Parts: sequence; structure tokens; C-alpha cells
Amino acid sequence: MWATAARIFGSCETRKIARDISHQTPAELRKRFDPLQMLDDDIYPERLWDEDAGALNACLERFAAMQHFLRHTVENGLASCT
Repeated sequence: MWATAARIFGSCETRKIARDISHQTPAELRKRFDPLQMLDDDIYPERLWDEDAGALNACLERFAAMQHFLRHTVENGLASCT
């Protein structure tokens, strides 16, 4: 397994990410969810993808939290493009 550095996104990138993921639905994510592909691609955390339904539910919960966080960031002017 290899590790990568954390990434920081600028204001414009954050607004774009927030806009792009705001249109995603749990149904779309469920349809594209492929734990075997994530194992093959060494997506962290590997141990999660070995679990059955729990992995999908964990991803959906975290994705909803990320959508909320990014929406809050943009709505409160913490990601404004200049």
C-alpha cells in the first residue's frame, strides 16, 4: 500500500466541487458503487471494502456529511472566488 499527501483546495475549486457533488444522489452512488474495484485501486481504507452492505452505507453517510460540509462552506463565504 502507498500513501499520498493530503490535498488542499482553493476557494474556486471548493465552490466547483460543492456544485458538482450537490447534484449527486444516494441512488446514483449506489448504482456506481464497486467495492472490488476500490480494492483493486487500493482506495483507502482497504479493510472497509471487504465488508458487505456496511461499506456502502458508510460511504453514503460520509458522502451526505461531505455534501453538507461543502454547502455550509460555500453558503458562509468560506469558499469565495475572487
